[in-house]
Amino acid sequence: MVFGPYVFIADIYSYVENSGNRKGSHSGVLVGAVVGGSVLLLLLLCAGGYAYHQKKRAEKAKQQANANPF
Repeated sequence: MVFGPYVFIADIYSYVENSGNRKGSHSGVLVGAVVGGSVLLLLLLCAGGYAYHQKKRAEKAKQQANANPF
């Protein structure tokens, strides 16, 4: 086998070339981060409310179980 010299012919990547420094170029990322953070916060609040409700329910059941029926 005979190997020749390594030749690299690069193509221009037009996306990077045309992106520039536009002010609104990252608005989609910003909107996605805000929406994702809001959904995460809402889920955490719902989980906290559910945990609080279950805790109160368990305390009520424990009180009723310890009550003397006689």
